[in-house]
Amino acid sequence: MSGILSLRHDSGILNVSDSALIVGIDDTGHESFADEAHPLFGLGGCAVRAADYFRYLDDPWHELKKRYFGGPDIKLHASKLRNPSQEQVEALGVFFKNLPFFRFATVSARTARNETIETIVHLVSVMVMQQVAAFAQRTQPSAIVFIIETSERVDRALRMHFGAYRFGNGEIEIQPSVLLASKDARASCVEVADFVVHPAGAQVRNRLRGFKNLHNIIRKDFDAVFHTVDRKLVDYRELLEARPHRG
Repeated sequence: MSGILSLRHDSGILNVSDSALIVGIDDTGHESFADEAHPLFGLGGCAVRAADYFRYLDDPWHELKKRYFGGPDIKLHASKLRNPSQEQVEALGVFFKNLPFFRFATVSARTARNETIETIVHLVSVMVMQQVAAFAQRTQPSAIVFIIETSERVDRALRMHFGAYRFGNGEIEIQPSVLLASKDARASCVEVADFVVHPAGAQVRNRLRGFKNLHNIIRKDFDAVFHTVDRKLVDYRELLEARPHRG
């Protein structure tokens, strides 16, 4: 018998079946590449079948926060985690190494060439949707639900881009649902997404800042997220150039 996962949002409750794909997404940087502090923009996150949401994501994340970060109900975000203890760093590494959920990120920097009329938010969104689509081909979901952390800057654009995309599942066309989650919601998939996209952005930021001695060195947090699991569960990309399609 198929189970049901209930997702509470601002307009009510969305019930999804076990065969649905749950995708948490967060952003990093700034889409305008405005200054030295924000020379890049990226989207990233995690995905798991609804049937595995509690086993591979929600329960382990709550247990991690309970044991190492002060309680299961605290808000935990990578950019706010200052001077973590060695025990906390190791616990996060074990979480990402041992749990078989899909993790992905696409990052674009101010050095990228955009010869199209599309915004960088749109281009990065399309690449992320391609990453999710590739994973969906293997899992063959009956539905896809994007849960995106709220951002005053890009809320509207992300909701439009992700809501307009269509996924093909054999003869079935899937129109994804798009939900927004605030930091106060403490949605596990969105908090995990933050810990995926943050090291991806930091890895690129180090290079852009001219840390030549770090050019070929992988950050420990980036390594823990993207290099410790089956390659089928990982998709990391950098958007370097975009050209108009001709022909």
